Amino acid sequence: MESEPAKPNDLQWLASLYVLGEMHADEQARFEELLAVDQTAREAVAEAVALFEAVRLARPQRRPPAASPKIGRASYRLVALAASLLLVIGVIWKAWSPKSTAPGPLNGSASTTQLEDEAAVAQAWAQLRQSQENPNDAGEEASADLAVEMSVENDIPAWMLAAFEEE
Repeated sequence: MESEPAKPNDLQWLASLYVLGEMHADEQARFEELLAVDQTAREAVAEAVALFEAVRLARPQRRPPAASPKIGRASYRLVALAASLLLVIGVIWKAWSPKSTAPGPLNGSASTTQLEDEAAVAQAWAQLRQSQENPNDAGEEASADLAVEMSVENDIPAWMLAAFEEE
């Protein structure tokens, strides 16, 4: 059975199938026989190769995903165990650590010198406010002297008290 000459569209289709490797073995053998004798078939194969190469280059390149470490259930369990262990150690540490007995406002045991210092600061503050409310009052100089005296005792820089001394 003699086949008629292939039309150009048929040749392009057959060349595409040949380049892609989509032909059966017997079809491929017959097409290769045609390639040996027909220049138009060889040109069709060359065009198909050029076309598929252009398509391959025009398609965006996919990058392989970055290698990510696979964490299994065992790893999650290990992390959960470590976190639980740290929590238990923290609770035990807090329970067995000695309580702080330093005097202070939080634990209610303030020393008498601390209370006296706080009372002196409160009194100086009250006098200072009173002198600002009544600038003609004679107690103004006394409160300024007291503020300067306190700054020496508490190591407050003089530049902080300059505003009170000028009035």
